[in-house]
Amino acid sequence: MSLIGALNLDGLVAAMTVPGSTNTGVFLTYVTEILIPQLWKGAMPAVFSLPSWSWITSRLITPNV
Repeated sequence: MSLIGALNLDGLVAAMTVPGSTNTGVFLTYVTEILIPQLWKGAMPAVFSLPSWSWITSRLITPNV
């Protein structure tokens, strides 16, 4: 079981669990289907310790959401 989530000052913003391990496809689904719809104007997402997925976040997540 893998858990992917996002936090803000109020707590958990977006969470997704998947059976097994997380790969690029799973992370892309999380970003597009779970995280982005829950962002607000001015939100500045950051991804840490995920160098293999940096291409996804650099193309999908911008400060102008």
